[in-house]
Amino acid sequence: MLDNLKDFADKTGDFLQKNIKWDVLQGILQKNSETMSNSSSAYEVLSVILPSVLLVFICTTLTTVYSSKLEKIRWRYVCDFCIVAVPQIFNITVLVSDIHIVHSLTSLISLCVIILAYANRRGNKYKNVNFGDKKGFVTNVRSTTNILTVIAILAVDFKIFPKQFKKQLKYGYSLMDVGVGLFVYANAIVAPEIRTRDNSLKKSFIDTVPLIILGIGRYVATTLTDYNVSITEYGKHWNFFITLAFTRIIASIILIYLPIKFSAIYGILMLVFHEVILQNGLAEYVMGSSHRNNFFSANREGIVSTLGFVGLYFLSISVGIWMNLKERGMNSLLVKFTIICVILLPTTFTLEHHFGVSRRLANSAYCVWILFLGVFVTALFYVTEIFQRFLYERCGFANHITVPFLLDAINYNGLIYFLLANILTGFVNMSCDTMFVEPTTSLFILIAYVCVTSIVVSFMYVHKINLKVIVSYLTKPKRKSMI
Repeated sequence: MLDNLKDFADKTGDFLQKNIKWDVLQGILQKNSETMSNSSSAYEVLSVILPSVLLVFICTTLTTVYSSKLEKIRWRYVCDFCIVAVPQIFNITVLVSDIHIVHSLTSLISLCVIILAYANRRGNKYKNVNFGDKKGFVTNVRSTTNILTVIAILAVDFKIFPKQFKKQLKYGYSLMDVGVGLFVYANAIVAPEIRTRDNSLKKSFIDTVPLIILGIGRYVATTLTDYNVSITEYGKHWNFFITLAFTRIIASIILIYLPIKFSAIYGILMLVFHEVILQNGLAEYVMGSSHRNNFFSANREGIVSTLGFVGLYFLSISVGIWMNLKERGMNSLLVKFTIICVILLPTTFTLEHHFGVSRRLANSAYCVWILFLGVFVTALFYVTEIFQRFLYERCGFANHITVPFLLDAINYNGLIYFLLANILTGFVNMSCDTMFVEPTTSLFILIAYVCVTSIVVSFMYVHKINLKVIVSYLTKPKRKSMI
């Protein structure tokens, strides 16, 4: 009996060896493991970001309706923190599997808030409510990007954070991977070159000095404290701050010699060039396990991806130009947003099919995906603001609010907010083994962490203290005493 089984096994093995191309099968499995292992989908990433739009709408409409009772800053802060910040902590952690319920619930609450606004309408209708030149929807986009990123960088260390939203080793969609891309988008749509033609390399370098200092400081701090940092993310010495700094510097150098109105063309050409060199061996080199024996090889992820981020920066500048046009009409901008999204979404999936989506490379598929995500969320905030204008006019509210106080504060000090979050994240990780913290305790830590960071930037916003003021004060020459 055993001899028969042995003969059968030998014959089966010979058949499989002759008829199956194991190298091909291994390649397919390896590719799938790289692109699909613990990877989420584009829809999943978008689905956890979307509630932010309705949360902002609920918060600002309620503070407008009850503005007389929320005159003091501290009550505005409490309202904003409870409605805008805290729910987002739950949305990207314990409520991910029930996010469709969150969508339904926030939609229902929004409807109730609209009814409440009508129930509290004033006697006179205000026609053509003046919202000023400030584009509230831009502030909402930038600050929402910041607050979601800040929550995620600590939440990812706890076991309540979904595995599919963690950073992908090579290819795939994830919530953590969109952070740096959306920061590039958020910075580009308000780039100083859009507002003025007076562009100088000296000014751009001065503006990026804080980023460079923070980048060097982060490397020194993580090295001295032996803090665990994955070198496959940006490299050994490179980091998030350095990427933002060099993206801005390279773009500024190009815009000194080339007109800004063709930014979209520069971005497309740069992404095409970047993808060509990636497909001709550079991607394999970056993803490979070759030694890191010099500065370039040690930081190949950060250096190579910067070219893709510069392309994304230029494309985002073109979006900022369209939003900044003085003659922009409501319908005109809505049409532009719609056309851009209709073009970008299928382009994302087409590029993904051919090249994969990789934040580590900042390849064409990743950059187009980030651009779609940024423009789509910006369009939603814009539509929300338009609807609020209509609602406030119909209800006769003289005091109108479209941006939560907390998001204004975060936008005013975005870099300090993110830096403080990094410091607190390191402190929490060195204080306890986060992977063994219970879910309830994890949520409590996250809420306290977001609360502390929010209070600090809110205090600085009230007293008009930002990074430029701090740098100006530190570099200001001291007057000599006459005594």
